[in-house]
Amino acid sequence: KTAAETGALAKAADPHQQRLAIGLPRVRRFGAGGCQVVAYAAGFPMQAVKLLVAVIGYFRRHGDPALPSALFAISDSYTDLKNYGDALRCCQEGLPLARSQGRDQLAAMFLFKTAELNYMLGRKEETLNNFEESVAIFENMKNYRWAAFVHGQIADLYSGMMDVATIEARGIAPLKPYLDRIAAIATREDLARMMGQPGYAS
Repeated sequence: KTAAETGALAKAADPHQQRLAIGLPRVRRFGAGGCQVVAYAAGFPMQAVKLLVAVIGYFRRHGDPALPSALFAISDSYTDLKNYGDALRCCQEGLPLARSQGRDQLAAMFLFKTAELNYMLGRKEETLNNFEESVAIFENMKNYRWAAFVHGQIADLYSGMMDVATIEARGIAPLKPYLDRIAAIATREDLARMMGQPGYAS
């Protein structure tokens, strides 16, 4: 059945489907690395997202254990597109899957990426919690290189939050691009488009 489905994809007129047919065996064999092969073959980043969506759909239909790896790969592509909301949703889906498979390294990486995304979205408390969960897994695995790196990220986060003098000196300057976009809204369509962007939903 798998061979037949892959053969059908190979004959499809859509070049994305053709690349999917070529890439699926690599994805199964190499996990996230295979997903990246498929993504870069498609042409990064928008085509990569389309192709990885197809890969993820295939894995969901077949209950393929490589699904969390594919979710991690597409979260990278969404991040490159600055689509932090979809990237975060992929991490939130992939984390429990990685944990259920006993893939501690991947679970820790999902938490680390979730922390980065929460930081991009201005959620500093969630960022800190994610970093701390991630470092606990790395330390339990005795992966001290990554544990030390995440500790450094936590220290940087605390430093940024505690540097009151710099925060006061900058005033509302960091908010100006957001305020300018709000001020430029002229129609309901403008408002709808803005609220679809990270950081503007509320």
